[in-house]
Amino acid sequence: NNSSYVCIFTWVLSRGTWKVVVCGDNETNGLKELLTNAEFRTTIADADVFVTPHHGHNSGYCAELFDAMGSPLCNITSEKQGDESIAQEYSARARGITFKGQNRHHLTTRHDNHIFMRMNENLTYLFE
Repeated sequence: NNSSYVCIFTWVLSRGTWKVVVCGDNETNGLKELLTNAEFRTTIADADVFVTPHHGHNSGYCAELFDAMGSPLCNITSEKQGDESIAQEYSARARGITFKGQNRHHLTTRHDNHIFMRMNENLTYLFE
């Protein structure tokens, strides 16, 4: 716990950029420490998709991370039994997508199973 790398995947396309931030098993205090690094804050800015830290548990939620990152299209967690209050926090911090015919802001691999994301050259996306 609290010792994972944060991975930022960035695809630079002719029309713009796609960015996915994956926070690993980090907890709030570790993320706050990372946020003291200006280069890290710049790198995570304008993320399109966010894979939440610490399996989406409350112990990994960091509001300051969203302040630096912005509002992704959606947040993805892997929590086993979601804490509804934290799920609502993650949902409130996303712009929303269409997933299996529903407007969603927060997806979980435990409930939604496999989540496939396609990002197209024209900056459109498809989650299925």
